[in-house]
Formats: sequence, structure tokens, C-alpha cells
Amino acid sequence: MDGNSAPSCIDAIELPDGERILGDGHHRCAAAERAGVTEFMTYVWRGSYEDAIEFIAKRNARHGERRTMGDVVKAIKILRSLAKWQNTSNVEIAKHVGVSEATVRRARSQIVMIQEGCRYYGWP
Repeated sequence: MDGNSAPSCIDAIELPDGERILGDGHHRCAAAERAGVTEFMTYVWRGSYEDAIEFIAKRNARHGERRTMGDVVKAIKILRSLAKWQNTSNVEIAKHVGVSEATVRRARSQIVMIQEGCRYYGWP
């Protein structure tokens, strides 16, 4: 990308208080910044913080590159931080995140192991 070309569009979520959260396009923003580009097209979606989290988890499922298990674990942890996702089935989480139910099951077992390890070592 040179300084004259128009970068790809990014997505942002505007919260009720006017704050904007970058929902998709983190790598494009970083590349634009390195290239000295200061303005580019942004789709702005309006919604709550919960809407933003759900948007981010779903959008990252479809960015074209194969995600690592770490990426999947992070998406599931983020979703499950929301009250409405805490008791959701593996099947529903898998549909939203864009992976198989078995992958969600493996990821959730890793989350438990990480949490137990953190408690064992005295981390929050």
C-alpha cells in the first residue's frame, strides 16, 4: 500500500456514549498508519458494548485466514464474558464463532485448564 491508495474499509461499532470500537480491520489500520494514511472508509454500526463483542467474535470467524486454537479460545472467552452467552450450548457458540462443536469443547477445556493454572499460581 502506498500513501496514495485508498485502504480497504474497516468496521467500527459506535456505542450509545459515542465511543467507537474497532470491530474489523485491525491489521488494515496498522498498515495504513505505517503508510502514513490518516483517512479511510469506515462502516459504523451502532449498538451496545455487548453487540460489539458479538460482532467482533463473529466477524473474526470469517476473515479468511485459518485461526489458531488460541484465537478460538479468545473468541469463546470474550463471548462467554457476556451474561447471555454464559450458559449457551457448545453448538450455539460454534455457530456464532464459525467452528465445529468439537472445537468449542476442546477450547472450553483449555479455558478451564488456564483458569485453574492461574488460580494454582495465585494469579487473578
